[in-house]
Amino acid sequence: MVHKGKNIRRYWPSVCGQCALKKKCTKGKERRVSRCEHEGVVDRAQDRLNANWDIVGCPQRNCRTSIWNAKVMDGDTHLLTKMLTRARTEMSLHVLAYDMKRMIRIVGIKTMIEAIQG
Repeated sequence: MVHKGKNIRRYWPSVCGQCALKKKCTKGKERRVSRCEHEGVVDRAQDRLNANWDIVGCPQRNCRTSIWNAKVMDGDTHLLTKMLTRARTEMSLHVLAYDMKRMIRIVGIKTMIEAIQG
């Protein structure tokens, strides 16, 4: 089956009737599972990411925390735009404003204005 340009495979496991969690999983005779033909590659990539989270995860966590704090300090808890390019622009403006506020706190307004004027 092709769905949104992706080859999808469907499975109907025959062991659902003997499963102890069947009542929580499905009300039908069996559960139908749909998977993209390349989902195994995505699963392996996620496993590698989870295994190396100490290396990959820390910088991202710190960066996301700073940006989120910058937005919350401005009283914003969500993006106003919906498209990815517009959301990137909005976040860039938030980060720029956060950086400028931080520089003003560090060096002062007078020094900051002098630096901007060149």
